[in-house]
Amino acid sequence: MKVWHVTKSLHGGAGIYAQRLSEALRSAGIDSCVLSADFSRADRKPELRSDAGVVPRLVNRIIRSLSHRLTSAPFQSLMGPERYEGSDAPAQGDIIHLHGLTGWMGVRGLNALIPDGSPVFWTTHDLWPLSGGCILYAGCQGYRSRCGSCPILQKGTKGWAKIELRLKEKFIRENRIQPIANSSWMASHIQESRVFKGANNIPVIPPIVDPAYLAPDIEDMREKLQIASGKRVISLGARAVTDRFK
Repeated sequence: MKVWHVTKSLHGGAGIYAQRLSEALRSAGIDSCVLSADFSRADRKPELRSDAGVVPRLVNRIIRSLSHRLTSAPFQSLMGPERYEGSDAPAQGDIIHLHGLTGWMGVRGLNALIPDGSPVFWTTHDLWPLSGGCILYAGCQGYRSRCGSCPILQKGTKGWAKIELRLKEKFIRENRIQPIANSSWMASHIQESRVFKGANNIPVIPPIVDPAYLAPDIEDMREKLQIASGKRVISLGARAVTDRFK
């Protein structure tokens, strides 16, 4: 049995979370690896490559273009037809753990990747696994019911979110996916969601803290940064502090 952590990128919150969790499992003696199509790291070959022809790739581009043009906030679809293959792939009985999938693999590709009967887990790093396409929570409660009138989609296209939510609900139901939250706040939203309706006692696995943040020489760091020893400090990490969504 092997645990496969599937994520689009090796960077960002979800990708780093997946890698650290996989490393922790290996340290505990469990066979675990990260499966990605990320070409951004020179020291690591991407395991997954698209095996789609011209038409599926064109359809993917159209869907992604529409998701940018017709919305006022980040929105991603699960309708992409591309499938992916690699030299090593999950086998029946292996565990599949889904992480950041936004803007990448659709239901068709995921179903082809997941062996029949394999246990599937999905860690929610944002609202997207619960919604009809939106990624950022802005107070809308549509994910609780049917995303029937999405506030970020343009007039005439609001039904798109409803279709996406049904597609996601079907995918989760057919694969009997167990949700995992990366915080108690996210766990509360999972319990309120339509796609994971009836889910209780949601496991919470917080992001694993890099050992560098637990270094004992904190006083030396205060001195280097000219921070008074008695002053409380709050640090912030983000992909880009200029990103208004961060």
